[in-house]
Amino acid sequence: MLTGIVLLLVVGLLLLMAEVFLVPGVTFVGIAGIMLMVVGIWMAYSEYGQPIGHYILIASLSLTIIVLLRAFRSGFWGSFALKSTLKDAHSPEPGPSDTRNPMSIGTSARAISRLRPKGMAEINGEIREVELRDGWAEPGDELIVTEIDFHRIFVQLKPINPPTHV
Repeated sequence: MLTGIVLLLVVGLLLLMAEVFLVPGVTFVGIAGIMLMVVGIWMAYSEYGQPIGHYILIASLSLTIIVLLRAFRSGFWGSFALKSTLKDAHSPEPGPSDTRNPMSIGTSARAISRLRPKGMAEINGEIREVELRDGWAEPGDELIVTEIDFHRIFVQLKPINPPTHV
């Protein structure tokens, strides 16, 4: 019976550590880990009585705290954790930490790949994914930015003879 209690506590601790370091948010993994530890402690109380139950409760709580603190300080779990962040590549307004060149409606662009209707274009010296409103464009075609949506940049072919205002 003691082996079963220890097994429940160890598996519960491993699931709790996986919840903290590997799985984002509060999920079934963390809840299952806590529940296994609670069942293990309850079994210790019911099988061995109150004094041994108290010892196992204190030992499991202490071990959990020590293991979590050592894991945080050692950086071991950092090798498993995701460190990259997603950044919006098509923000209409650059923020204070944005290093991209500013872009606005009317900015000139040049097609890098075929746009049928999506493709890559060079805008202000940077390559961005764009979407052509009508038709298609070949590499090297001149474009104009017509709309900047939260996630998309819309372009159109640059007119050969731009309209003149009188």
